[in-house]
Amino acid sequence: MSFKELADRCDRCKRQAVDQCYHHDVCYSITTEKFLEELDVVLGCYHERHGKSYAEVRLESKLKMDHMQVNKSSDVKHVDFSIEHGSPEQVRQYAHFILRECMIRGIPVTGTVTDWQAALKCCFLLEKSLDMLDLVKQLHESGRLNVPLVKVLEILIPCILHLENWANEKIITSIL
Repeated sequence: MSFKELADRCDRCKRQAVDQCYHHDVCYSITTEKFLEELDVVLGCYHERHGKSYAEVRLESKLKMDHMQVNKSSDVKHVDFSIEHGSPEQVRQYAHFILRECMIRGIPVTGTVTDWQAALKCCFLLEKSLDMLDLVKQLHESGRLNVPLVKVLEILIPCILHLENWANEKIITSIL
């Protein structure tokens, strides 16, 4: 179990002169300036890596990447389409589609379709971060200086199971 000492302790532990603070922040707000600085860096990296701006790629792309989509393994427009279970026509159509998506993003098209899928998934992680940072930019432009952690929770915790585990861990650590 970790604890904080000296200036890192919470205000309550400082007032009570407790040397080791076991309190942890759960739903604090994050300042938008930190995210906006990161947005500029990530956008620059994206443009360097793919040769296009993220806005251009977003307009041209038709790829579905929703990890919660029920029929993603049978949808030829989804990155997780299963080529093993598809018909030869679906596999051909999917290969052409994935090739187009890789070319839009400037991803090298060497290797197999599975390699292209993996490259697109890596690209998607960066794009998902850019979407979240764009949300922060919109909040900042509307005058909010802090972003509630709940707004970025999907990026930080990808599913309800992890959220439940996180909440249970917080309850247990609070009791201990």
